[in-house]
Amino acid sequence: MSLQLSDSLYPVDEVISSFVQCILAKHTFNECLFWLWELFFTTPNICEGIKIIYQQFYSHTNQNVATYVAHKILAYRETGVKRHIADIVNNLLTMSSSPYAYYIVKASQSMDGPSILYKKAYLMQQYHASPNISSLLCAIKSRDIKNIGAYASLCLATVGFDETKHAIILYANTSGNTNVDTGLCDGGIITISYLISRIINRIDSHKAKFTRARLSDVSKMESHFTRRSDNLLSKRRLYPTHSFAQPASYSRFTTGDVSFEDACRLSWTYYCFNSVEWNKRFEKYGGYLDIDKRKIIWSTDEEQEAFYSNGYCIDFDEQPTDITYMSLHPIEVIDDPYEWYETIVTLRLANLSL
Repeated sequence: MSLQLSDSLYPVDEVISSFVQCILAKHTFNECLFWLWELFFTTPNICEGIKIIYQQFYSHTNQNVATYVAHKILAYRETGVKRHIADIVNNLLTMSSSPYAYYIVKASQSMDGPSILYKKAYLMQQYHASPNISSLLCAIKSRDIKNIGAYASLCLATVGFDETKHAIILYANTSGNTNVDTGLCDGGIITISYLISRIINRIDSHKAKFTRARLSDVSKMESHFTRRSDNLLSKRRLYPTHSFAQPASYSRFTTGDVSFEDACRLSWTYYCFNSVEWNKRFEKYGGYLDIDKRKIIWSTDEEQEAFYSNGYCIDFDEQPTDITYMSLHPIEVIDDPYEWYETIVTLRLANLSL
């Protein structure tokens, strides 16, 4: 992933990581809202992101949680009212999380492949399954996360999503697990891991009760993001991105012959151009992206001057050190998903004890 800066000039991938970790570790609702609003103003894919968080870490919850998440996402898409998404976050903060679907996805990305060759042909006959499907079902029956991920990846590559999903749901139904498919099934390994996790996890039989995010909290955060016209990051930024991050490839390490720090300090306009709100601002004043020169080109000098004189001259390199450090600080990428989740659990316990 190439570097992209968010509305407040954080690396977008680290904003996403901080947001996920805030929810799982049960940080304050205000911090969760800050990262959520940062994403509202940065990416058009917030609904997909929320759905993935639910599928990867809350697959064990009652059917009514999936219905609630789908309802709230639809309401947001129809009205644009951000409080609907804040409601989802507010309720996920009160729920326990489970890493099984996430572990399956990570196992599917391993280059090692399956470590066990299953030979139980009766599964092939019973479910009219291909060898890879049969092996996936055997791995599910054994609750073998590594081989579930490996065979899920093979199934998607060989027989496709629809046949893999059909076999998983058929297996679940004949095993007495009839509430696996919640309707949140878009495709790909995320959905497959979600369905399998609902088989190997114990599904919560109690329906969740939902509460709304406080309107005062939502209004305060919306005001913070919409009334900003000054060029001080100290007025924009409320929190630093987290000092550790989940397993992934992070864009701060992909800036090539330019250091991450110099990219942010000297070329921030180039790297924030594709952020939703920044893109609107550049377009309004006739700014467009020159990829070869890594800079913004302006239609006229007058439009460039108007852009900077209307509050958009951030001058990243002239901001206070403690403010720029909120995104320039080093991060530890925890490459092992199990170690990362254990770190989250430890942090969550610490937060709950406060």
